[in-house]
Amino acid sequence: VHVDASDTVPSPMYFVLRDAAAQSRVEAGWLAFATACLVTMLATAVIALFFGLRLRDPAFGWYAAYVTTYALIQATQSGYIVRPLGWDAMAATLPAWGRAVTTLSIVSAVLFLDRFAGLGQRLPRLRRVLHGYCALMLVLVTLGYVPGLQVAMRALINPLLILGAPLVLGTAIAAVLRRSRYAAIFLLGWLPLLGVTVLGSLQLYGIAPDWTWSDDAALAVGAFEAIVLLLGLGERAASVRRQRDQARVLAGVDPLTGLPNRRAWRDALEACLREPDAAGLSVLYLDLDHFKRVNDRLGHAGGDRVLQLFADVLRHALRADDVIGRYGGEEFVVGLVGGDAQAVAERIRTGLHARSREADMPLTVSIGVTAWRTGEGIDELLRRADAALYAAKHGGRDRVVAG
Repeated sequence: VHVDASDTVPSPMYFVLRDAAAQSRVEAGWLAFATACLVTMLATAVIALFFGLRLRDPAFGWYAAYVTTYALIQATQSGYIVRPLGWDAMAATLPAWGRAVTTLSIVSAVLFLDRFAGLGQRLPRLRRVLHGYCALMLVLVTLGYVPGLQVAMRALINPLLILGAPLVLGTAIAAVLRRSRYAAIFLLGWLPLLGVTVLGSLQLYGIAPDWTWSDDAALAVGAFEAIVLLLGLGERAASVRRQRDQARVLAGVDPLTGLPNRRAWRDALEACLREPDAAGLSVLYLDLDHFKRVNDRLGHAGGDRVLQLFADVLRHALRADDVIGRYGGEEFVVGLVGGDAQAVAERIRTGLHARSREADMPLTVSIGVTAWRTGEGIDELLRRADAALYAAKHGGRDRVVAG
């Protein structure tokens, strides 16, 4: 048997004699195994591409590019594109596109790691080095198709391709040291692949000469890596969504009292008005009396404690489904669905009296109460509640007035 290895990197080759039946069984087993690995890689790439388009997250796109190019490399190296795919013409033109696909695979891996591990925040300088490396690789590959430059570009590209693995490894480790949990996930998926690649390369120098299943191992760890990284992307997307939802919640919360702010309270009351039992809705408009005196005596920090105390009074006096909010300054609002709104308002007023000793000064509140009228909007409802509060203030404060 003569093997022409010109213009290629020579690899160890082994031959085994089997009868036809045994060889058919071996080939069928390998075909099932290789197909499962390649289908896994391509399926995860398609899934990532779909979610990347939906979420508009470039990390998913770079992942899809990386996994797809790696699957193509493995299909070529294992001979899958010749048998069973029968793409003989594509295999014959491997020298024309092989380095380009390998380069795209490494570039995609680098850019995926950049987005996935958040290198822009953790390693901005190293990130610029990685981007420069990717740009240089793409330029050299492009120039490699210019007549007369092929040999020179090939001599430059091959060392840079070899440099890609330690560069990615060092960057991922540095990101882990900067507490990037996604860089750790990347290493979990990528290190087995790196180990198989390195061991396969060492065989060229006589190391591990009896290891005959490097191609199969590369397929297996490629599928493993695809699954691990896709799960990592899913966890990252879920984390981003949790953070976004948390930010939305915090945007609607008054940081001092923990109650909904004006916008969030109005949104909640709008939702109440759309409910079937909105006919029983009432609004309480509350204002702490002489709050300037509170600030003058206790200072602004003491005034803040009084506001927090009053928010606690409201929580204890109201039900879980009542809508409480801080409307601004010392003004608070409550939406009640059902129940005796005036009795609830009196309970709040007397509850504040009972807690006044905690502030070491008398605290009172004026409250305007009004019931929703069919077809009435929030602005009109609040206007009437505010008018009732105004009447309570001018009637001597520390009282409840219905309007």
